[in-house]
Amino acid sequence: MWVIPWQPVFVPTSPSRYLINDNKFSTTVAGPGVQAIYLLNDPSNPWIDTRIWNNSLEPQQPLSDGIDAYNTKGAVIWDNTIDGTGYDAIGLYGSTFSAVIGNNVSKFTPDSSAGLAQIYLDPSTTHDLVVCAEPSDTVLNQGTNNIVIRCQQQVAASVSVGPAIAMPQPNLPKGKPFLH
Repeated sequence: MWVIPWQPVFVPTSPSRYLINDNKFSTTVAGPGVQAIYLLNDPSNPWIDTRIWNNSLEPQQPLSDGIDAYNTKGAVIWDNTIDGTGYDAIGLYGSTFSAVIGNNVSKFTPDSSAGLAQIYLDPSTTHDLVVCAEPSDTVLNQGTNNIVIRCQQQVAASVSVGPAIAMPQPNLPKGKPFLH
């Protein structure tokens, strides 16, 4: 399901409310970069006022996403179940004052080649709230003034490659090596 402004044909004078609940979505379009639910606002004129809850989402194509919200203000995403593999189960991009609460993302696996975390907040997010359903759910919060509760926070991979640093290994034999 995509909610995208149709500029310049339709420019509302006030926000449009979308209540998306009790559905089952799966991505069946071939190719990467497909979302089960995709919200796209004009950054200078946010018009999507949305509540997304109690949906079952199953991204089935490689590198699919569950829910992606771009430039939303005050979006609420709660109590959804998202299974599959892809970039992220829920991604907020340029979002502000939005909430992602109690979503079951434990069966969603970020793709090892491109996925970042089960829940992702990009660098332009601000004042968003994330409360994970399980403490093992992963969140990569690159934004500012966001609140993340009951989640395992991921750290973004560094783009620069430096020398490998060996970490101390516990329980290794101590003393001189045995010589033959």
